Amino acid sequence: MYRIILFSCFFGFVKPLVAQQEPQFTHYHFNQLYVNPAAAGQGSVSQFQLIHRSQYSGYTATFDPGGSPTSQVITASVPVLDWRSGFGVMLVNDKIGPITMQDFRLSYALRMLVGGGVFAMGASAGIQRRGVDANQLRYEDDGDPLIPQNGNAQIKPDFGLGLTFSHPSFFFGLSSVHLTQPSFSFFTEAKNTLKRRYYANLGLNLPINYALDLRPMFILKTDLNNYSFEGGMMASINNKVMIGSSYRYQDAISAIVGFNIIKNMKLSYAGDLINFGLAAKAPSSHELMLNYTIPAIRIGKESIIRTPRYRY
Repeated sequence: MYRIILFSCFFGFVKPLVAQQEPQFTHYHFNQLYVNPAAAGQGSVSQFQLIHRSQYSGYTATFDPGGSPTSQVITASVPVLDWRSGFGVMLVNDKIGPITMQDFRLSYALRMLVGGGVFAMGASAGIQRRGVDANQLRYEDDGDPLIPQNGNAQIKPDFGLGLTFSHPSFFFGLSSVHLTQPSFSFFTEAKNTLKRRYYANLGLNLPINYALDLRPMFILKTDLNNYSFEGGMMASINNKVMIGSSYRYQDAISAIVGFNIIKNMKLSYAGDLINFGLAAKAPSSHELMLNYTIPAIRIGKESIIRTPRYRY
């Protein structure tokens, strides 16, 4: 018999070890659709976004090229104002060593005017794919006939629910993803379950003067056994330049800077300085975000405005 030595903690062979189950992004406040399907159509503008993250950049494993996770997320959020609805599409790609993950979701949100703000209820449905390249694993007994010769990939359905309330002065959201807790098994009968996760996030908009807004932000993530939170502050200058910082509990301090490249297109960079667990991490992570917005979709003909002077 053989025993998988490298990355065994990801598949549940070593019970006390806990692996990061899904990517994390420092730009979480600007990509609400990633954690909450009710954010589809948020802001009454169509948004298209790309984020690339190199986590623990430059980290090298002891025996092979793996070790430093890289992640990408592409989202499209489109409001249809006449239907009081929002639609969203998301694609996530993540790789660490021999392990790959793809997540595809479609989201829908029903949006309603409530108390000077917009209340939304949303749901998402999609698929989770997990794969392992067996050729990159290390084995105790090379040549064992039970060693798999090819990769192993599995696809499972995945669902989420969420609520949001957006107001000119603040934003609040509650959501849960991986409702059915899909399980994956690689090469053995041991199960690696994608635990149901819950998110609560809050953002404020504090106008200081005509040119400067301060925007505190906070997010709590939990599977009801483990908790993680991060929070920070962004400064927006003339809605063209943003500068800020955040802190992720037991992980990193982050700096964020962004600016408008052209009208409706924004580029932002986030750098993380790791301050916890450096024995198993590289000291920095890097993230780039590109965001483009266009007006919301309107269905039907534009209304005719009649005046007493001109009657047609």
